[in-house]
Amino acid sequence: AKMTILTGYPQSIYDANAIVAHYATVPSMDNTTTTQGAWLLNVEKMNDWYVQQNIARFENSAFPILDEWPIIFAQKSAYRYWLTGVNAFYYNGPSVDGANFFVIPVTITQTPLFDIGYPLAAIYGAIGVISAHEMSHGFDPIGFGFASNGTIVNSIVSDDDFDYYDDATQCFVEQYDSIPMQQNAQQMNNGTRTQIENVADNVGLIAAYNAWRQHLRAAGSIGILPGVDMSDDKLFFWSFAYTWCGVEQQELFNNYTEDFSPHYTRVIGALQNSQAFQNAFGCDAEKDWMSNQDQCSVW
Repeated sequence: AKMTILTGYPQSIYDANAIVAHYATVPSMDNTTTTQGAWLLNVEKMNDWYVQQNIARFENSAFPILDEWPIIFAQKSAYRYWLTGVNAFYYNGPSVDGANFFVIPVTITQTPLFDIGYPLAAIYGAIGVISAHEMSHGFDPIGFGFASNGTIVNSIVSDDDFDYYDDATQCFVEQYDSIPMQQNAQQMNNGTRTQIENVADNVGLIAAYNAWRQHLRAAGSIGILPGVDMSDDKLFFWSFAYTWCGVEQQELFNNYTEDFSPHYTRVIGALQNSQAFQNAFGCDAEKDWMSNQDQCSVW
């Protein structure tokens, strides 16, 4: 089995027959009586109907609005990932009616992350890196535990390969612990907790950049934007950094327990490990802090 890519939203939401079929079993409502009792009865009928819908999802019955999308997207708890949240994600398993799929929902394919009029370098540097980040989770310590069809397995890699991966990721722990970030007036040391996501950031940046360069080899240089003194490569890395641009108060990090590094750290860490970034901006390997001479890599 191969990784499935789902983009935007289920196409069946445009299918009127699917919508009608979905709501066909809704009980008739009392629209003539305005008493409180009649209103509560209508609410009770709808609640009962929603319960039946949940049972149908649990039993993996047909869910026509989703059409070709896995049934897990019908769960209310999943809405924040694909329906309302600005996010992209990878699901490795276990399989309900699908696994090993990557989702780019419509909520994330909009400005400032994506616009059809953006230069391709900016698109690859933003949504391209995010996409590659998520895909890489199929090959991290959690992803190693699932076969391509979503079946739970001991490991899809050999013990030697896992040991190599584990040793290589220690470099990221040490690097991210050393990036200046204060927590309760002390240096933040969260490289171990954020290790998996940090590796995904780095793998995503490399994979998206390689895809961008492959596109350039096929299409030729896109050229410099008028009024923007940036080459194709510079624009790619600028777009990556801009993705995580934000204003955050220092106090936010005093009780920081996220699995992701702070935005500043995410940008600095991945770019320090990118030789292509250092070449694009002419960093001096002996003098510039962004030139990490002990660059970390897992693949």
